[in-house]
Amino acid sequence: MNPLVINSFSPKAEIEIHTKNGEVFTREVVNDAVSVYIVRGVDASAGQAILTLLVNKDKRGRSWQDRVHPMDYIVIRAGNKYKSDGTLPIRFRGFVDSLVESLAMPTVGGPLRRITLVARDYVKLFMINNIQYLWTVMLGASIQSYPGLGRNYGITSKVTGVGEIIEQIVDHVFNGTGEGNLHSFIPMFKNETGLTIPNIVLSNKIPSRFSAQDLTIQPYTGPLWSLINYLSSPPLGESFIYDGEDAPVLVCRPVPFKGIDGNIPSPGQPPELSTIKVDPSIVSGYTLGKTDAQTLNFFFVYCDAGANNGSSAPVYASTALELGENFNPYLSSSYTTNPYWNHKSANTYGLKPLNISTPWVELPSSKTDSAQKNAVELADFLGKIFDHNQDLMGGQITAHGDENLIHGRYIQFGDAEYYLEQVEDKISFVGDQNPSWSTVLSVTRGQGI
Repeated sequence: MNPLVINSFSPKAEIEIHTKNGEVFTREVVNDAVSVYIVRGVDASAGQAILTLLVNKDKRGRSWQDRVHPMDYIVIRAGNKYKSDGTLPIRFRGFVDSLVESLAMPTVGGPLRRITLVARDYVKLFMINNIQYLWTVMLGASIQSYPGLGRNYGITSKVTGVGEIIEQIVDHVFNGTGEGNLHSFIPMFKNETGLTIPNIVLSNKIPSRFSAQDLTIQPYTGPLWSLINYLSSPPLGESFIYDGEDAPVLVCRPVPFKGIDGNIPSPGQPPELSTIKVDPSIVSGYTLGKTDAQTLNFFFVYCDAGANNGSSAPVYASTALELGENFNPYLSSSYTTNPYWNHKSANTYGLKPLNISTPWVELPSSKTDSAQKNAVELADFLGKIFDHNQDLMGGQITAHGDENLIHGRYIQFGDAEYYLEQVEDKISFVGDQNPSWSTVLSVTRGQGI
């Protein structure tokens, strides 16, 4: 593991705005830039970039509001050194939301006018593309074969794995690489606007044994991102986007959290991005500690059967408890059942349950069938990663900015390892000098190494 040490901190930043009318703005954006604020995390919300610009006009007399419009494509590059190909690492790529001009009257000096440009990362594409489940058609149909996904996008009912459904949504609805797709967004967007934007790369680590076969739909109209997040089933899993050098990467996976023994239990897997060590030399401050506010010690997992009639999910919860060998947690000390139960923790911190209905579990019919085994595995997974929350460190670390500080990976700082949950970048521009770049790292899951 190479430590992240910045011997010569001289950050550089570049901004590109590609417009739908064929113009590309680069140097003129940086010349007018006052600051860039970027925040991205694993909490399933869209990453956001906020640019503050001077109110200047170009040689043709156009303001930034004349030149840039919503859904124009923006790329922000930042790094402490150039790559071998002479470019800076990509820090953010996304699409413009809004441009607003503001005027303030400070107590000292004259009027202060600024342009604020707000953009969101590729999650925006999942947010603006909505799907409508018409409850008057095929009520109770399985989610895969329902017309909203099948008829409109060619997603086949032959695919039942939760991860495979996500793969088909990305391929058919967005990239246009799936068979039978009727109107994929990215190809249509590129054809309509002339913009060259990359497809979405999917990193799907949800095991195929977790099936949505019994998952029936409820009446719903809303963004496809809500469906992606639902299928990722937090807190069992997580879904977020980070930017690779060639394309945005959509991550859908079981949470890669570690148990008290330092190992990631099944079905969790190590993050795609390797652990990096943050040297104290780049850190300017931190606030880290532990609390019992998120203590959990009872974990029950059951099938989200859709509850079309308002009763199937609650009914199954009762049935699942009867199938579980640990129905009364106070009479058992077992850690390998559904529910999973840490009675020692409850005796100390009180009973703190976490009951999860999830699309990752089918309707089981007995204590020994595969669905029940999946439920037991997932309850055990939750127990091992969450039943020691009160012993874990978390908080914020303020450091010099660096291209390797990316959400969704582990970092080592001091004598502990932390999960990097959110990264906030602040890049400030001062004339012709190199910009300043500070980063606030929100970390969780901290334990000794």
